[in-house]
Amino acid sequence: MTEESAALYVVPTPLGNLADLTRRAEEILRTVPWVAAEDTRHSGPLLKQLGAQARTIPAHQHNEHEAAARIVEKLRAGEAVALISDAGTPGISDPGARIVAAVRAAGCKVIPLPGPCAATTALSASGLLDEHFLFYGFLPSRAASAGKHWKNCVTCRARWCFTKRLTAFSKQSRTWPPCLVIERWSSPAN
Repeated sequence: MTEESAALYVVPTPLGNLADLTRRAEEILRTVPWVAAEDTRHSGPLLKQLGAQARTIPAHQHNEHEAAARIVEKLRAGEAVALISDAGTPGISDPGARIVAAVRAAGCKVIPLPGPCAATTALSASGLLDEHFLFYGFLPSRAASAGKHWKNCVTCRARWCFTKRLTAFSKQSRTWPPCLVIERWSSPAN
């Protein structure tokens, strides 16, 4: 590995097309001894396709504290760890931010790699002529909570970008369709 040994590499993974993985990300994933993954079942096929021999550490939203402790332990032992999410950049509407914070607090090195992020990918193809945008991530699933968050968004003078296609969450299993809540809170009458 040409990079530093004992470091946490924040490695973005493709949003759907494996060819979008950078050569540097490939190299890191092939050479680190450990990969902390949001879902090891999801990352397994990616790592196998790359020929990576790394052992995996589950690092999802329900175990970030425990995963961070394991990662810090590996880093202090002089081993490198790559942090990946299922798609996109770890810590951006995906688990990882708490892990990065814990690694930094422990005085260990964090090296972010550039790569896919759904927000900037969508914004770049939108044609919106604006120098500023607000990336909000996921709105809460309950209408009342989402409405509060939406009211905070409308006071910001920037383009808005939410994680995922909002209409994708309008399933019958949900109690409300977010696109309707957004229409309600963004109407001039409110």
